[in-house]
Amino acid sequence: MSQRLFFSRLRALWYLSRQDKQHILLSYFLKHPFKHGKNLLLSLIKKNPYRNKGDPYYFGLRDDQDWTFTKNSNNTHLLVGFPYCMRPLDCPAKRFSSQCLCRSSFPCNTCLIKHSRQNSNAEILIIPTLYEIAKKIVLFRKQYPHKELLFLIISCPMTIHFCADLANMIELKGVALPLEGDLCKNFLTFLSAEKGIKKKQTSFNQELISRFLR
Repeated sequence: MSQRLFFSRLRALWYLSRQDKQHILLSYFLKHPFKHGKNLLLSLIKKNPYRNKGDPYYFGLRDDQDWTFTKNSNNTHLLVGFPYCMRPLDCPAKRFSSQCLCRSSFPCNTCLIKHSRQNSNAEILIIPTLYEIAKKIVLFRKQYPHKELLFLIISCPMTIHFCADLANMIELKGVALPLEGDLCKNFLTFLSAEKGIKKKQTSFNQELISRFLR
């Protein structure tokens, strides 16, 4: 693993810790510090902290068959996360927000998130920041400790890389799918996106996400 990639992952963890003003992530870590610390260390020393077969990035899963088996379990809660930058530029709920008005008129009728929402029974989450999705997952784990949380996240490859170690630390199962279009190129553009500065709309492979939601 290159030093640059390793330190970018450490930097992402540091960034998340700085956003954790209410100590939600920290308190979850301290419930089982040795277990979480061991998982984090094992993830950090891996060159690739996920299984990557083409476009999907697998976490805690081997392949599509493992995904389908877990998704169809009665004890599984499926969470699907879309980044705000996929929304139309003139979204009536405002792009940099977790809210969704989901209207039948323009521009909602052109929104890929709306079409995916209509074709899935999963809990849909629009992600304004990396911390928001991390907090959502940890709070769910606290509230429903005996439920299996399965995630499907659409994000730029760099952000997938940034959040991979946290996912491995808390032993999450799920799949991350890469965005297309105007992606974050480095940590500075990532930080700008975290503040809602994203001038262009991103997209994703509709067939690929349908493969995991059917």
